Amino acid sequence: MLKELEEISMECWREFSLKGYARVDFRIDREGRPWVLEINSNPCITPGGSGFINSALQGGLDFKAVIERIISEV
Repeated sequence: MLKELEEISMECWREFSLKGYARVDFRIDREGRPWVLEINSNPCITPGGSGFINSALQGGLDFKAVIERIISEV
């Protein structure tokens, strides 16, 4: 499932010409099918209180690394 969500996220990234950082929110239905709920091109990035940063932490990036990566893309 994670691989499928990554692929859908990247497809959204390309289709909407996203730049910098963004968040794609999903819901999974009872049959296990993922649905894109929304694409947020400017998600909250406050430390400790945002889904975007929490996802990055789970992916192995700390807050500083996330901010440095965003800045390096500018």
